[in-house]
Amino acid sequence: MRAESYIEFKPRPARAASQGLPMNRISIVSDIHGNAPALEAVEADIRRREPDLVVNLGDHISGPLWPAETLAELKGRDWVHIRGNHDRVVGTLPPERLGPSDRFAHERIDEAGRKWLLNLPPVVRLEYGLTPDSEINVNKTGDSVLRVDLLDAVSIARKVAGLDP
Repeated sequence: MRAESYIEFKPRPARAASQGLPMNRISIVSDIHGNAPALEAVEADIRRREPDLVVNLGDHISGPLWPAETLAELKGRDWVHIRGNHDRVVGTLPPERLGPSDRFAHERIDEAGRKWLLNLPPVVRLEYGLTPDSEINVNKTGDSVLRVDLLDAVSIARKVAGLDP
């Protein structure tokens, strides 16, 4: 059984009202794999778009690049982070059982970093505040074994479109 984290998502009314934005804006990132320069570019795009919420679907650091630097950057972000399959592997298996990329990441982060990855929820369900006008900005998608459930927004959209009673 997977533990779920429920997030009550409500848009920031002050931002929406001050900028005349009728929709909620969500940015979704995933599969960063320790690529700090790519993360910087994605963060610049996110800042430009000013979303109400950022969701990181996981696989934060695994890769032969900059795992410690990437982890430090991500931990400082007020994003919803979800544990990916590589996050679980790097956080649980001993180095000798890891592939080269996962081992590289494991050896460059400390125990506190591994615990942070393991304590991330494997599933997040966004429950409130999404409307048919919600905009979901996907910066990069991946093969995450986890999901963000946006069913409520779909149900509302179907009702508004007259497809459901």
